[in-house]
Amino acid sequence: MKRISQRHARTSLALFSIALLVITLVALAACSSYGSKAPSIEITSPTNGATVPAGNVTISVRVSNFNLVDKLGQPNVSGEGHIHYFLDYPAPTEQGKAAIPPAGTKWAATPATSYTFDNVGAGSHTIYVELVNNDHTPLNPPVVESVTFTVSTAATPTPTPQYTVNIASKAGIGSHLVDDKGLSLYYTMKDSPGVSNVPDNLLTVWIPFYVSNIVVPPSLNASDFDNITRSNGQHQTTFRGYPLYYYDGDKSPGDTNGQGIGGVWYVVTPANFPPTTATPTATAQSATINLVAHNIAFNLSTITVPACADVTVNFSNEDSGIQHSFAVYTNSSATTAIFIGQPITGVSSTVYHFTAPCTPGTYFFRCNIHSTIMFGNFVVTS
Repeated sequence: MKRISQRHARTSLALFSIALLVITLVALAACSSYGSKAPSIEITSPTNGATVPAGNVTISVRVSNFNLVDKLGQPNVSGEGHIHYFLDYPAPTEQGKAAIPPAGTKWAATPATSYTFDNVGAGSHTIYVELVNNDHTPLNPPVVESVTFTVSTAATPTPTPQYTVNIASKAGIGSHLVDDKGLSLYYTMKDSPGVSNVPDNLLTVWIPFYVSNIVVPPSLNASDFDNITRSNGQHQTTFRGYPLYYYDGDKSPGDTNGQGIGGVWYVVTPANFPPTTATPTATAQSATINLVAHNIAFNLSTITVPACADVTVNFSNEDSGIQHSFAVYTNSSATTAIFIGQPITGVSSTVYHFTAPCTPGTYFFRCNIHSTIMFGNFVVTS
């Protein structure tokens, strides 16, 4: 009997030791995702249960063991990302899926440790904050914090400043300048500080931006803006010396259809502007092409233009009742567009304007409607 008791005691001790080892390994595994210090976020203002005046409500947070970067929409890098702020909407935490709420939700994505929700109505509200990866997906495990507070009815809502130039953020683009309606603003590498080298015949495509009164949010400096007078007498606003433009192909706030056109047109990203790459200062060359579509064929099989040229294409459609178009791509796969013109139907004509690539080489043009039979080489010379 004594031996059985001793054996039973040894067995119990062994089982206890194994259980303790398993618990220790599980605890270590829980910490292994982020090492010994896991990312965390804390809402420092408002506090849980606080009462705040009606109007604009600023949320402030404290982040630990996580690098906040302005790389929204870019590839993930371990240990870095940004913050999502949600008003009255629980932070999405599904793994592998962007933590973006439905349309109409008040929310923001930013690397800043504070964010202001405008004109928050009276009553009880809950703020949710979440650390996310560069591509907006939740961390694993998710890192979320929330507070509930009450907005009083005593104060009149604070009016939102009417900024004439503002900052917008877009996945794959980052933070960039927009006007008061959210339309993107561009610069061209052909310009130099205080000088626009864009010829007048392209100003219907690249439209000069001008405001007489610069009002900007705290993240921008009004002193970075100025105005110049073009050779035709038209006024144009500059940012750090470079003239600003709209792109005619942008129709709605958030559009960035002019990004990268010709390898010289880009949105303005204040964090790294002007770019460190050399900016051409020579007067822009121009090229005029007379292109005809007749009997479902182009009159030209090769178009040759100088590098960085401002290209004008006088396009005539001589096929009655048939639609034709003109587009330029990097190669015959037609996956990366340099320029895509609007189609025209029947006997009619139009004029296309765009900037040729600055890298010499052989590119590709075609009619997008009859792409298998109407195409040719678009040659850029040095």
